[in-house]
Amino acid sequence: MDVLLSASESDQGTAHLAKLVQPFLAQVSPMLSGEYGGPMAHLWIGLELIPGRADEGPPLPFRLQKRVRTPRELRPLGDMEFFDVGSYSVRPDYFELARVPLDDVPCYLITLMYESTTALKGKRQLKGFDVDLFRKNFAAAISTQGCMPAT
Repeated sequence: MDVLLSASESDQGTAHLAKLVQPFLAQVSPMLSGEYGGPMAHLWIGLELIPGRADEGPPLPFRLQKRVRTPRELRPLGDMEFFDVGSYSVRPDYFELARVPLDDVPCYLITLMYESTTALKGKRQLKGFDVDLFRKNFAAAISTQGCMPAT
């Protein structure tokens, strides 16, 4: 399974935070790619950094799609189709995020992404996917970046 963690959704007020966390996400994504069983060939987790969207409803819930075109942020690399893609988004609590020192923002955000993976447990459409192994690898990967997730 190929994993893509991204922070492609930001606005003028949060673009600097997306820029801070993106190098962490780029390093952790390939560390998570591997065999976990189940039907997913790709897992895309997006970080929503647009506070105005919080009033529109919750972040995008997990969904497993049989066929997907290249994500908007990757289209400059070419327009392709992907099969068996699981995706969802994570949105921080912006009041809490405002209290996080700027140097700690990348760890805070990537830890939120890690914590969000508990939502993959018990998903009927992911039968055979080893969520525990994925979470173990995720925790190990972000700890190599100096971030310590709550396990």
